Amino acid sequence: MPRYAISGTRHVLDGNTNPLLGRWCRARELRWPLLPILAIMTALVGTASGCCKSDPTDPAAEARYLSRLIEQVPVPAAAHAEPWVDGPTMQLVGDDITVDGTPVGRLGSSTGTDELQSLLKNKRELWQQINPGRAFPGLVLFAAGRDTPGSKVEAIARAAAKAGFPKLGVVVHAVDKGKLSPDSLGVAVVRVRVRKAEDPGTEPDGLRVHLGPGNMAVQSWRKDNAESPAEPVAMTDESGADGTVLLPGLKAAVGRAGGAHPNEKRIAVVDGIKHLSLAKLVGVTDVFRDPKAEFATLYVVHE
Repeated sequence: MPRYAISGTRHVLDGNTNPLLGRWCRARELRWPLLPILAIMTALVGTASGCCKSDPTDPAAEARYLSRLIEQVPVPAAAHAEPWVDGPTMQLVGDDITVDGTPVGRLGSSTGTDELQSLLKNKRELWQQINPGRAFPGLVLFAAGRDTPGSKVEAIARAAAKAGFPKLGVVVHAVDKGKLSPDSLGVAVVRVRVRKAEDPGTEPDGLRVHLGPGNMAVQSWRKDNAESPAEPVAMTDESGADGTVLLPGLKAAVGRAGGAHPNEKRIAVVDGIKHLSLAKLVGVTDVFRDPKAEFATLYVVHE
């Protein structure tokens, strides 16, 4: 019979230890049949988030949780946000990291990102244990202030990707028809790949955008291991009336690239997010999600 135990803030199922994803649970040791255990754990975990941050069957409780979350951090706005999804929620206030309301540590400390990576890895393993045969969504929500430096975003994205969450869902205000909807949250999905700085990478052919300091970037088109001449791109931003960050220089350059390669796959590989604020990173995702561009975007971060 499977053996399940809870001790402090950890659980053990058949010898596999993972964080217990509910801070209200208390230490106890039980011997129950596997199916009831999985049913209880599924109720605790939910279909994607694996946490007790709110009752997934109670929309009002979820709304209250999200309201408290965005009161703490002034999240960016996005013109082309994706629909809200459930998932583990990381929150960054200053350098303090929490996951589903549980403090993890401080970003930049000797243990902060290691603890974050370990916790997310355990959440992924738990989800896979109770959802055998299902594809893991691989998305973790990230709530932080719009002015959060890109270096912090990159560190968070790197830790999440190494823990098996290659999609960082930045929590944003979803803008509808040019008006900011404060009660309408969405996500700007940043798909991340981690590689060593000296590794040339194996990303697919398509548009390459190398972000740099000083509001400058360069872009080129890569095909069959050859790249077109680099084109300088002005990354100067403008503030939209709805709170979005507009990047007219990047938008124009992406439009030219798409027009020059109309029959190629619309894939953009972007590196250098450490040079952007979180709001500006969301602005970049808006450029590539614009229906006139429609590029699938992969963000590269380095070890």
